[in-house]
Amino acid sequence: MTQRISTKNNITSFVWIRVCACLFIVLLHTLFASNVYFEKTITEGQLLATQTVEHLLMWAVPCFLMVTGALLLQPARQIGPEKLFGKYMKRIALALVCFTLLFQILDVVMGDESSILTGWLSDLFQGHSWAHVWYLYLMLGIYLMIPFYKMIANQADLKQIWALILIMVLFVSVLPRADLAGLECGFYIPTQIIYPVYVFAGFALYERNLPLWAAALMTAAATAVIVVLSITAPGKEELFGYDSIFVVAQSLGLFSLMLRIKLPAGGFLQSLDDCGFGIYMIHMIGVRFVMKWVGFDPFAHGPVICFAVMVLLFFAVSYAVAYLLRQIPKLNLL
Repeated sequence: MTQRISTKNNITSFVWIRVCACLFIVLLHTLFASNVYFEKTITEGQLLATQTVEHLLMWAVPCFLMVTGALLLQPARQIGPEKLFGKYMKRIALALVCFTLLFQILDVVMGDESSILTGWLSDLFQGHSWAHVWYLYLMLGIYLMIPFYKMIANQADLKQIWALILIMVLFVSVLPRADLAGLECGFYIPTQIIYPVYVFAGFALYERNLPLWAAALMTAAATAVIVVLSITAPGKEELFGYDSIFVVAQSLGLFSLMLRIKLPAGGFLQSLDDCGFGIYMIHMIGVRFVMKWVGFDPFAHGPVICFAVMVLLFFAVSYAVAYLLRQIPKLNLL
């Protein structure tokens, strides 16, 4: 039998979900960067191990999107143009402008780029800044579509919402991969990205969660498949993207499980959650500084311990910087 978790526990669980997702995103980016910066010296075994862990962490960003859907698509939540453009989109747009400029300045100082202004403007409009900035472009689009998503969520019942999710997953995640099985599919639907699926799924799971057994089975099965495919089909990155059916299943299963978290979110955890966006934007500076600009190779110094220490260090320093910046009055950047 399905269940509806209380609002209080949902809000508490959202804090845990966002903090956990943020920490594992730092780990994901650290592993990915290490493969890029040390691709000439990394062994096949090290590459396989780090990429497998990366594939297992792809649920983190979808969980952020599911929290967004669970919160913003509620019928009682009013989001007029003033709040949409004056709060949500303004914050993302300001962060996009400021951080792409900061990253361009750092690249010029470190000798990776030659021009600040022209390079910044080019990166800003073409989306060619540091890799993790893609999320800001995504959120601008998501927020712009939220009023229309709310029209659907507020008028449809849960069966219709799940039907929409399944149709989108079928045409975005399953049929485009038919060629991997030697099949050719001519059917398509004019929806090209997976991200709205996560927004609607967060809302649907918030309204009526999956049974515990179903969420656990979905998570375990998807995780097992991801591990097996990582080992048996290396290089097939299309199997592990956000639009992969396995990543979709793992993300929904984990989100459903984490919605059940009833542990209190104390002041420190709440502070981490409040600084989560800042941590996300800032941590890549540490990642680049340590591995690209200093040249520290974690694979040469005990990778398991090195990665653990580096991730905690990047997370902690980013949190400290974000916390201090948030103390500046009227600074809405973070």
